[in-house]
Amino acid sequence: MVSVFVPEGLQKAAEESKSLSLQDFCSKLSDLRAEEGDGKTHLHPVLDLLVSAEMTDMEWASYASPMHFSEFQPVQHIIHCDDEFSVVISCWSPGQKIPPHTVGRGRVMWLKVLHGNLLFQEYSPGLFPWESDVERQTELGEGSASFLEECGVRMHDVKNLSETEPAVSIQVFSPPLTSFTFHSEKGTERRDLPWLVGQADATKGSEAFSSSRAVRTAGRWFLSFRGLQSLLNEEFSRPEVTPTVISTLLSKAVFNPQEWRDRLSLTATPGGSSQAGSAWPKHILVAQEKKYSIILSFWGNSPERSVAIEGGTGMSWTLVLEGELEERAVNIGAEGPQVVRSSVLKEESCSFLSREETSGAAGADIIEHSHSSETPCVSLHVYHPPLPEAWMTG
Repeated sequence: MVSVFVPEGLQKAAEESKSLSLQDFCSKLSDLRAEEGDGKTHLHPVLDLLVSAEMTDMEWASYASPMHFSEFQPVQHIIHCDDEFSVVISCWSPGQKIPPHTVGRGRVMWLKVLHGNLLFQEYSPGLFPWESDVERQTELGEGSASFLEECGVRMHDVKNLSETEPAVSIQVFSPPLTSFTFHSEKGTERRDLPWLVGQADATKGSEAFSSSRAVRTAGRWFLSFRGLQSLLNEEFSRPEVTPTVISTLLSKAVFNPQEWRDRLSLTATPGGSSQAGSAWPKHILVAQEKKYSIILSFWGNSPERSVAIEGGTGMSWTLVLEGELEERAVNIGAEGPQVVRSSVLKEESCSFLSREETSGAAGADIIEHSHSSETPCVSLHVYHPPLPEAWMTG
């Protein structure tokens, strides 16, 4: 039988104790593993930590903003993983549930409901999973923390009880869980849990995330700009830069719109107007490293055409975060300028251009980006080698 353990007075104890951010919670989990050192997971210390775990405002924006919910199924992401534990944030739209499943013999789970109310259902043993009946139901209320002892071998599911309100939960698995396997009349479905990278440093001390892992996955990755910078640092540290790897990283990245809007708001004066007046585009330096630059460009909602022209800097990648952007690559030859590529980059599309001709792009001496629409545009640019600092002020 699955044991749902909610100690008496648990919520009161949590209120009286100092709450932990998710970053601190994950860090203390790793410390707990180091202190134990015997390969065994002590159940109550983990539960005690989970009782105190709360998300900061930044973590709510990073892990459970509207963009982290889906109308089709609960959205689950790993935010921490080490040899002993994995920590998963689950975002439940109204009425959503995870299909019946087990998490593997010998594995245990802790669950805390941060928002809303969940229903935990345990199924009786049956010849086939879809023939089993619900044997036990337990409501998990907002703020409750539970230890689910035998979910590794007993079929169970979890559901958002409300048909009108979303729910958010934290799940801790030991040994760590990185995928679910569901069984149905149609067969077996294996669903990998994607990682949220670089959002609020909750992954400090956890299994290292690599750009090669992002390239291999078939799904999208939620990234902060700081997370992108970490991945690019790894890629540009290699002896040779592989353009397709960086293109894939950018194509699979999903950024929080609030993060780039906050960047734009920082350029405004106290009176509310931009430092650059009404001139578009506005460029914001996100990162300036030895081997690359990251630039955010904001293009206003005006029918008047705004243009940015850059000399070829070696390699450059452009990702359109919002709106549409026109791009032209021009070569300067003996017969004058020659357009070698012209395209309209739609939202979420990524392009790569190189000064030298490569297998992935024609050579370009000049890159021209332009925008003329009543719909604003936001674009992210990566340059290798980095742009000179004078470019930002010139």
